[in-house]
Amino acid sequence: MNLDAVSIHNTLESPNEWDRIKLIKNRNFHPTHEEQLERLLTDDSSMVRYHTVKRIDIPLNPDQLLRAIHDPDAKVRSAAVLRPEWKVTSEIAEKGMQDEAAMVRLSWAIRQDYPLTRSIIMRGITDEESSIRCEWAGRKDFTPTEDMIEIGLTDPNAIVRVTWAERMDYTPTDEQIRRGLQDPSPNISAIWEKRVRSMLHSEETEMSECDMLVL
Repeated sequence: MNLDAVSIHNTLESPNEWDRIKLIKNRNFHPTHEEQLERLLTDDSSMVRYHTVKRIDIPLNPDQLLRAIHDPDAKVRSAAVLRPEWKVTSEIAEKGMQDEAAMVRLSWAIRQDYPLTRSIIMRGITDEESSIRCEWAGRKDFTPTEDMIEIGLTDPNAIVRVTWAERMDYTPTDEQIRRGLQDPSPNISAIWEKRVRSMLHSEETEMSECDMLVL
């Protein structure tokens, strides 16, 4: 593809959507004028806007980011969430976790550089999509409360329960251990068997250390 000024101009004005998509996907192409970038970001084609926002090597200003995060197309919003140059507040993340599109909520689950609130976490671990709940279950940037742990360990999806069972930042109750050992998924019950053995070994080690101190 020719990247001289005339060719770029002609491609941007081309009625063929695929011509514009190929242009923005070409890593050798960088908008040399603000007008070129604006033309791509406001393109009638959502795929052109998506691939433009996805190009993290092309800086976007705050207004452009704001437009992208509110784009009517979910793919564009999802790509905008993962842009590295903007500072996310908990308020923005809260709204994002309420997006009607699962792919957008998943992007918010993947991004982990914003302050969390209990409301955001609860939205994540109770999302209707299991892939989003699983992503939140694996996040290490929050310490789950007792009710969060119970929600996770009783999730109807086995993969989500596996992820919660593998977290080591909480002490399970006797009932949670019992349920885990009896889980219908052999992978989950195996994780809990290993966890129980580890807990018993730690207790035995502590008792031995206490006996040594007495002696």
